Amino acid sequence: MPIRSARRLAAVALASVALASPALAQRTFTSFTSFGDSFSDIGNARALTNNPLIPLRFTNLNEVWVDVLATRIGRSVDLVPAFPLPVPPTLPRATGVYAVGGALAVGGAVPSTQQQIGAWCGFVNTACTRTADPTGLYTLFVGGN
Repeated sequence: MPIRSARRLAAVALASVALASPALAQRTFTSFTSFGDSFSDIGNARALTNNPLIPLRFTNLNEVWVDVLATRIGRSVDLVPAFPLPVPPTLPRATGVYAVGGALAVGGAVPSTQQQIGAWCGFVNTACTRTADPTGLYTLFVGGN
């Protein structure tokens, strides 16, 4: 493994440990919003396809990392699938899990992370109509496979 790759891997590992630290659990977050793929999906893929054969969570533990993190920081109330969006379209929930199993960073057959953030943002032309919660926690995890 090249040294540069090893350093990147070490940085990711250290960041992961920092996120799981007790200091993070003691900080008060006022909201939790997550974007990503199957590693974070808590039911959006099933809701978008209306297919009960698609699992709510893509794990054999019936829990993905956002379940653990949101519960640990006291924001399990925000563990709500954001899709499908309301009809007629209105600004969706300010919090929740926008991640969809099978999502790519850009493009693809299901809402990509780019589209998930766009849905949260409620774009009008090119302007985001929503302001991020300054004391909220936002996560983006895509491309693990």
